[in-house]
Amino acid sequence: MGNQTEQKNKNLSSKSLVCEACSTPLKPWKLDEVNTLDRCPSCGHIHRDLKRCNANARTHPWGGVVAYDRIRNKLTFNSMKKIVSEGDRTVLDIGFGAALLLKTWVEKGWNAFGIEAETLEIPIDAAVKEKATLTFCKVEEASFEDSFFDLVYAIHVIEHIDNPRAVFEKCYAILKKDGKLYFMTPNAKSLGLVWFKASWWNLEDPTHIRFYSPESVTKMLKDAGFSSVKIRYPVWDSVMMEANSILRMIDARPNKNGILNKSWMRIPIILLAAPFFALRLLVRSLSPSMEIIAHK
Repeated sequence: MGNQTEQKNKNLSSKSLVCEACSTPLKPWKLDEVNTLDRCPSCGHIHRDLKRCNANARTHPWGGVVAYDRIRNKLTFNSMKKIVSEGDRTVLDIGFGAALLLKTWVEKGWNAFGIEAETLEIPIDAAVKEKATLTFCKVEEASFEDSFFDLVYAIHVIEHIDNPRAVFEKCYAILKKDGKLYFMTPNAKSLGLVWFKASWWNLEDPTHIRFYSPESVTKMLKDAGFSSVKIRYPVWDSVMMEANSILRMIDARPNKNGILNKSWMRIPIILLAAPFFALRLLVRSLSPSMEIIAHK
């Protein structure tokens, strides 16, 4: 009787949710016996209630390794700089973390700004503290002059925010005419989520509360005013994703900083990463992330 009541409550919870992108009622997607996501049958957008899909999440929001982040930030910067125009000089980093990426813009002589909600509790680069303008609050609460920035970006941030529509509208307002928006975020339609289900590494982060599909993020950005939205699927982002997911299947015990910070896991992660990277080149739908470029 207790199990039937619990299941009924879960179903009612799903029925009460509608897709924040297209307003279609969400349907429960059962990953395993204890983890259920809510997915839009129309656009594929995913909502995650941590109580219904804990997925052995770590207890700290940040579960990365700085050395790996430096490599990813370099690759991300190389991709991002291709969309800027000559004369662009003002940039805003939403959720700058340790400010490794923001530091690159500072070193290039840009007028750099950053917003950070201070959820990661990691040190910020000293040069950025000195030369950039930093604001510590949620992006929804930040205030900037309209039509000020040439480039606004957020790297693995929008899956965390409470009110994405308000944030997208704010991004549109603070961009100059012909300004560019650049997001990197997990892909709700990645084949990795289908394969690994609750062990998918993107579910290890307890602050990942939604996953956008190409259709849902495109609609939300166009609703915010952006005239064009381009989606790419970078094979180079989160190259440890599949290896981490496999090892989460083997060792599902949650801990504070996640699978990457279990020292005995480092070698098998590196060994597994290479063949899966090769597989991504053949099966592009396995790529776990979306690179989103929008123009005002």
